Amino acid sequence: MRKLFSNLGIRLRNLWNWRTAWAYRHLTRAMKNDPDYAHSWQCNIACPLMDEGMNHADANKAADRLMAHLFGVKPKP
Repeated sequence: MRKLFSNLGIRLRNLWNWRTAWAYRHLTRAMKNDPDYAHSWQCNIACPLMDEGMNHADANKAADRLMAHLFGVKPKP
């Protein structure tokens, strides 16, 4: 019974945040369908890392890993 109520709480929170989930799904789909769009996001993640002193190769590697983790998008070769 306790598990039923804990799952209910999760479902209610998910229902409350449906717009965020919808936006995330569409953003992920757009990145997977358009590699150039995904690459622009990768660049926008890497640039602030370089601004903070990371070298170019390490910043791109970190951005690639973040893109793969968050959106399931492989880096553009």
